[in-house]
Amino acid sequence: MSLPFLNLHRAWAEPNVLADSGLSEKVGQLLFVGISDTHLSERTIKDLRDIQPGAVILFKRNIVGLKQTTALTAQLRGINKEYASLPLLIATDQEGGRVARIEFTPSMPSPLALGMTKDAKIVESVSFEAGKFLRYLGFNMNLAPVLDVLLQGGSSFIGERSFGSSPKLVGQLGVAFAQGQLRAGIIPTSKHFPGAGLLTKDPHVEKVQVDSFAESSLSPFRQFAQVFPSAVMLSHSTYPSLDASGLPATFSPKIISEMLIHDMEYKGLIITDDLKMGAMKGTVPGDIGNADIGELAVRSFLAGADLLMITWSPKDQRAAKAALLKAVQTGRIPLAELESRVKKIAHVKNLVAPLIRTPAKVDNEDTFESKNLALLDDQILSLNLRRELKSMVVPSYRERFVVVSRTPSFRWGFERALGKPVGVLSSQEFLKLAENSAPEKLLLSEYDCFIFPIYSRRDAIFLNSMGKEIRRKTIAVNFASPGLIESAPLRGVLNLFHPHVNSGKLLGHLIRESDVRTPTSF
Repeated sequence: MSLPFLNLHRAWAEPNVLADSGLSEKVGQLLFVGISDTHLSERTIKDLRDIQPGAVILFKRNIVGLKQTTALTAQLRGINKEYASLPLLIATDQEGGRVARIEFTPSMPSPLALGMTKDAKIVESVSFEAGKFLRYLGFNMNLAPVLDVLLQGGSSFIGERSFGSSPKLVGQLGVAFAQGQLRAGIIPTSKHFPGAGLLTKDPHVEKVQVDSFAESSLSPFRQFAQVFPSAVMLSHSTYPSLDASGLPATFSPKIISEMLIHDMEYKGLIITDDLKMGAMKGTVPGDIGNADIGELAVRSFLAGADLLMITWSPKDQRAAKAALLKAVQTGRIPLAELESRVKKIAHVKNLVAPLIRTPAKVDNEDTFESKNLALLDDQILSLNLRRELKSMVVPSYRERFVVVSRTPSFRWGFERALGKPVGVLSSQEFLKLAENSAPEKLLLSEYDCFIFPIYSRRDAIFLNSMGKEIRRKTIAVNFASPGLIESAPLRGVLNLFHPHVNSGKLLGHLIRESDVRTPTSF
């Protein structure tokens, strides 16, 4: 079942479902909480009944299997019916790549690998396949896509979570991803407004400030604002060029109310990132810098946020609700404003509520396996690897190869597809080589081409530490983030940004295929 793409400017429906609801339930609709369970304990059930959250987020700590996850989400919906007249939003982070709470088979490609295809149809299809699984598992919201625009050629905290460094392309593919989610019955959530592609620090652990903000970084969010029903997640970073007060976007009326709601005419849900993240500690000017979780929740709401996320600690979740209740009771939060926000939340929830009664289907009810995703994954690998090889002189089949890797699967696939034996060297052994040492000279005399898969920053450090002569013979296959590898004086870099299981096999095949002198039989 597809959801309609409603016109952004049409009037809000006026749901009467909350007409008889009490103040506690209405305030609870503002809370977006995490839990610690894989199956709801009596303690968690009591917490949920007391807090009455409007949304719950599940992480890897909550997900251990398909049947377990469907049972957990069913439990959550059942408890929600006891305290709320609106459906529960059940969300997760399924961006693809390194941020994927559910480990599909095959693994979902990273946004940057998707971005390399520059193909909106492929992105929409991958998103739809992932969305079907989310629906089947009982989710109705995904905290994706990431619309942050990468700094071209630089190292970024966001890295392969972004679709790329072109604002136009990021916007197009972000909308395609959102449409795939909507087609599957999942509410997409763009992030991190107004843009976190330039971050080099991790806001989960420390204060982050964007000193040089590019206006073009807003372009993808403007495109996304036309997709509905939807949600936007705020960045915890500060943006002095957008708000001179020094307030993080999470607490900035200028960024939320003026830019997002007024200037972009955005009418979807506005969500905070976790209010307990490290970026919140002592980073906000004035008294808010030392504010407790309840005060942070109230101030973010007053700035324009609709859903206030606290992913851990029922104590903090209760404190946030108590503070919000008090703010309404004392008039600090006008009752009319609370009613307006809850109506907005109800509007989006009522659009996805019928889908709860329309179960999605998956290939296998016992695993996270998707045949369609596997076909798309192969297509993405082929497109990206072939395109990358065009930018370099492809090695000859007759060269003598050695694969430097800590995992055997890449080397096995490469060797079998190439059709002849290749050398193998662990990355630890590679690191022990010293420039101009006897072992290095021996390797240089025995082999013509070193293939080095990069799965992590640690692998990149190994490669960057090598002597120039070996680096001149090395082709790096980058499955990790952009900006990790010092390309000069490497023989070449193949940026894939996604460790596809068949990447070694396809690379070996393409090298063999490209050489007209390759033997036809073995």
